Amino acid sequence: MFAYISGSARVFISIYEVDPSYFGLLFGLNAGSFILAAQVSARLLNRFSPDTLLKWAQHIQLLFILSALTLTLSHQLGLASLMICLMGFMACQGFIGPNSAALALAEQGRRLGVASALMGTIQMLCGAAAGLAVSAWHSTTPLPLTAVLAGCACLSWLSGRIAQQNRAKA
Repeated sequence: MFAYISGSARVFISIYEVDPSYFGLLFGLNAGSFILAAQVSARLLNRFSPDTLLKWAQHIQLLFILSALTLTLSHQLGLASLMICLMGFMACQGFIGPNSAALALAEQGRRLGVASALMGTIQMLCGAAAGLAVSAWHSTTPLPLTAVLAGCACLSWLSGRIAQQNRAKA
C-alpha cells in the first residue's frame, strides 16, 4: 500500500502524463477497488474461511502484479493496463489485509494487545521500507512501482504459504 501511495503520483503524472487534476480520480478508483473488495470479503466470510479467502487473494494479487511487471519489462504497459493491474492488486489487498490480520491474531489470547501492536509496527516498518524503495529508485518507466509491488506480493504469498503450513501442523 505504501509503495503504491509513494509511487503512483510520479508514475501517473510524470510517466503517463496524466493531468494532475485527474490523478485524484485514478487514485480514487484504486482506493475504491480496495474498499469494495474489503466489503465483499466480509460478506464472503459467511461461505468461506479467512484462510481460503487469503490464499485465493494472494494468488490473484501475484498474477495481477506479475502481469504488470512483465508488461513493464517488455515496454508494453499502457495506462489502461496499468490501471487494470493496480485495481486488481488493490482489490486483493482488501481481502488480504483483514483476513491475514484475523488469522494472525486468532489464537493470541491474553497477548492480543501486544500481538496487535507488534503486527502494526511490522506493517508500518515494511510499508515505510517499500515506500522508500519506490521513492529512491528513479526511472522513466513504472518499473520501480511494479517491481516493488511484485516483491511485496511475493513476500506476502510466501508468508501465507509458510503460515498455512504451520497452522496445518498445529
